[in-house]
Amino acid sequence: MKCDSKSVAKCARAVFFCAVFLLAACADVRGPQWLTGEPDDSVLNAPRVVGSPSGLKDPSWPNLADVPETKPKFSTEAERAEKSTDLASDNMKAKAEMERIRNIELYGEAERTRTTTQE
Repeated sequence: MKCDSKSVAKCARAVFFCAVFLLAACADVRGPQWLTGEPDDSVLNAPRVVGSPSGLKDPSWPNLADVPETKPKFSTEAERAEKSTDLASDNMKAKAEMERIRNIELYGEAERTRTTTQE
């Protein structure tokens, strides 16, 4: 059985393209650094230390050590209860005023009601 050189070249080319496309998505296939731009495993697995900035005097960056553990209370329970009763009474006054405004007779409405009741 004799192999044709053209068919071998086509087969080799097909195998090469299949290998390239199949292995392109593999994360474990390492190419040369100049090709991929990825650093070595020793650099990637090295322990990293995060340093804190020293001498930071910029007021726009808060110092998190100055933040209290609990949020401050802006009003006491008694103040909140007093405000709620004030709001409730203001609400009642507003409803009473709206009712008074709704009951005001409009111009000419009284005459129309008089004429309809007289007939």
